Amino acid sequence: MLAGVSVTALAVRLGWGQAVLGEHDGQMTTANPPELRSVLAKGGYRRLFAARTISRWGDTMNTLALVVLVFRFTGSGLGVSGAVIRLAA
Repeated sequence: MLAGVSVTALAVRLGWGQAVLGEHDGQMTTANPPELRSVLAKGGYRRLFAARTISRWGDTMNTLALVVLVFRFTGSGLGVSGAVIRLAA
């Protein structure tokens, strides 16, 4: 409860409905997780998945470019490992 208002009452006042509160009709189980095809059928999740994938590719290319650049400047594997450790921290 927040300042005398329940979460349910607040959600109803804001027009969020019951779905935001996590209420559902059936029992929740993990026995049958959704298939990838059914998850990617949802447009919002498909866009999120694509954006996250592209972002990861960008991070990978950035790391690779840094490794090559540090090696060209220093010619040292120790310098490369220092740069990689610095990136990970």
